[in-house]
Amino acid sequence: MLRDLAIADLRQIFCEVCADLGATLVTCNGEDDHSHQLVEYPSSLALSWLVKNLKGRSSPLLREYGPEVYG
Repeated sequence: MLRDLAIADLRQIFCEVCADLGATLVTCNGEDDHSHQLVEYPSSLALSWLVKNLKGRSSPLLREYGPEVYG
């Protein structure tokens, strides 16, 4: 699973991205090689744009951590 530190950092990033886009992160947790988010977002926001922003802001963090975040 993703280490607790990585999940906490991802949760913070996801909260910031959601706030920037007018959405709300309801919950966030992780599996071996991915994370799960439950997000409330306005119908005017394209889901693809939300996902693009979530992935775009979180992937540099995970690359910075490297493989040691899994464990």
